[in-house]
Amino acid sequence: MTISAGPVLWPMAPNCDAASLSITAAQWADAQARAIEWIWTLSGRYYGTRMTTYRPQALLPWGCCDGWPPYLQSIYGSGWPFSGDPRSPDPTARKVLELPRPAVSIDSVTIDGSAVNPALYRLEGNFLVRQDGLQWPITQDLIIAAGQPNTWTVVFERGVTVPASGQYAAGVLACELGKQISGTKCRIAFNATTVTRAGVTINRDILMAARTTGVQEVDQWVATVNPQSLAREPSVYSPDVPRNAWPFAGSNIPAP
Repeated sequence: MTISAGPVLWPMAPNCDAASLSITAAQWADAQARAIEWIWTLSGRYYGTRMTTYRPQALLPWGCCDGWPPYLQSIYGSGWPFSGDPRSPDPTARKVLELPRPAVSIDSVTIDGSAVNPALYRLEGNFLVRQDGLQWPITQDLIIAAGQPNTWTVVFERGVTVPASGQYAAGVLACELGKQISGTKCRIAFNATTVTRAGVTINRDILMAARTTGVQEVDQWVATVNPQSLAREPSVYSPDVPRNAWPFAGSNIPAP
């Protein structure tokens, strides 16, 4: 399979705009983009979604692996993206496709260059379920570009939806960055060695080492969702789980 993802999507609730900051629309868009990148990083890269393009891997026909060495069977015999083994003659085995987690919404499904009517499928948790009685394809030629015969793609929003408090914090940070662009006073100390807030003098090096912005509303939210200042969400790896390596970039195997 192949997966490609775009920039993180982070809705924000700003209390300012380009006009109120006396900056251009392009400058305001830049301030918003930088605010999203900054707060996404500080919060441990957990919240936020991405528009993701998913191309399920090609699969081998039913019974093809019988008699193969155990290591090849471990490569091809597990990790199917379907609810059951899609090589099975069972007609229900290929009606449910498990998407990379977590799935939020489906943008489009394209098979052989033609868009599938959204009424013909639904998203159930992380599973894409066909509603028309047909099956998802098991062939995928990854050597050629998507949108051609023997290819199919699922474009979906993947990630964790940003809570309202995070949207507000991002809006506040974007406004402060917009003020910095316009040359007006902002609460982010970019160039100062020390900064005094509420009668307290803070060393900027300490501020950066603590992974904070200096904007109270933003730092409070970040401290709430990422109190340990983790760089990213922890993950667990088990050496007992097959890696499911695929030695071929693609194939053109006919459906059974």
